[in-house]
Amino acid sequence: MSFLTVSRHFSGPFLYSDNVRGAIQIDWPLWYDSGMAKLKLDLHDIFNKGKTIDTELQRIIYEAIQKKIKLVEIIPGKGSGALMKKVKRFLDQKHIRALYHRIEVDVKNHGRVFVHFRF
Repeated sequence: MSFLTVSRHFSGPFLYSDNVRGAIQIDWPLWYDSGMAKLKLDLHDIFNKGKTIDTELQRIIYEAIQKKIKLVEIIPGKGSGALMKKVKRFLDQKHIRALYHRIEVDVKNHGRVFVHFRF
């Protein structure tokens, strides 16, 4: 049995074609919600560069607004919590708070923060 896999990055379903039966099965990924895309920022590489962290956080927020992406995932990591506090302080600034709808800390992994936008 051979499979032909075609996928569109963040904009469509995964298509599987079974050559034996000739049927096409559409498998919708869990994150797929009518074109919903997500931006992801991993802060592990720049954990000790304060100015770079602020710049990257600001860049990802404005990129989400520009591209009208409704979800941004920020990964400060678990660690001691200092980086998580920095991220939360950044997101609580008055001029940044006006740009997004809500923030959510992942229940299963407290090292991730989701920023939700409403467009």
